[in-house]
Amino acid sequence: MRYITGSKICYMILTEGNLRFTFSSDYAIKFDDTFFYRKSFNPMPGAKGVDFICDSNDFLLFLEVKDCLGREAENRWRIAPNNEKRDSIPSSTDKSDRDSLDIEVSHKVAMTISCLLGAQTYREKRITKAEELIPYVEALEDCRIAQRSKPLYVVLLLEGDFGSQTRNKAMIMYRIQQYLEKKLKWLNCRISVEDTSTYSKRLFSIERIE
Repeated sequence: MRYITGSKICYMILTEGNLRFTFSSDYAIKFDDTFFYRKSFNPMPGAKGVDFICDSNDFLLFLEVKDCLGREAENRWRIAPNNEKRDSIPSSTDKSDRDSLDIEVSHKVAMTISCLLGAQTYREKRITKAEELIPYVEALEDCRIAQRSKPLYVVLLLEGDFGSQTRNKAMIMYRIQQYLEKKLKWLNCRISVEDTSTYSKRLFSIERIE
């Protein structure tokens, strides 16, 4: 983790696997690496969380990263919504606690919000290390989220060559997005499924590190 500070704008640089993300705010965290998530929330069976949360004056972002580049074969079943292709999981792949991407990401978003609210209940007890999550709880409670003047973005970044003769990758990503939208109708947010060639650089930028 490091900061680059200019005269007006601060940036946060964080990594996930072989991808380096630069967020257009210094309020960004690798959520599933936070102390409260790992020590207090994660021991609960079924606990999950998105990879990154970023808060800026203009938006709040939940970002989940799936870098399947070079591992498309073992993950191809996951691009079919509602676990439609679960029976086709390669025998060499661990089948425990794995779902299609629409199910997994919607679950992670819901659990992330649960974890943030749990941290809020401990905000006066600093021994729990929950305080690092409090700014993101407050961001989620911002009235501008409800008014959509400050949008909440849920982004799945999907890397890998998943195109086929019948459907290109753009079609596949759009279908996953449609199912995510159905599963997250309870949340006032904007959902997108992107890759490194289509993502919005207004929210973050990406560099692959070898």
